Amino acid sequence: MALAYAAILNQELREVVSAGCEFIQFDEPAWTAFPEETLWAAEALNEAREGLNAKIGLHVCGGNARRKRVYFTQYDELAAAFAFARIDQVSLEYCTLNYNMLTLWDKWDFKGEFAVGVIDQRSDTMETPELVAARTRPVLEYFSPERLLLASECGFQHVPLDITRGKLRALVAGARTLRGQG
Repeated sequence: MALAYAAILNQELREVVSAGCEFIQFDEPAWTAFPEETLWAAEALNEAREGLNAKIGLHVCGGNARRKRVYFTQYDELAAAFAFARIDQVSLEYCTLNYNMLTLWDKWDFKGEFAVGVIDQRSDTMETPELVAARTRPVLEYFSPERLLLASECGFQHVPLDITRGKLRALVAGARTLRGQG
């Protein structure tokens, strides 16, 4: 059933790409909910992206129901599925995990871009540019600046707008700090 849905989704995405879309991101919190199902899920993703002339991203998190993580699988347990998925960019949680997710990169030789979650959207506490930079520095041991994007861990749909704006300002200022511009 998933592969049939992926084939239909592929047709829709071909139209989106032909209309000018250059980047498509698949959001998959279910990967951390059902790690034993991720290889066929990666197969379905590959089917959905077949023949698309666009950059393909994959976001995998622990869920974000009312700003709460609900799944706790460690990313290195998903390394085989990540490696099987034909993606150009991966977006993962980082700053609030209770384990070192950087061990994933010892198991998965990923050549694409990494959107690293250095902003905690589940908390109202405002990050500083220095904290964003400090969270990012260890990741630079695995990814060059050209392949690294700074991001929130997940979406801001349940976050008050003033907090969202403040966190995004801190994200930009943290990136400038890392570049020596801040």
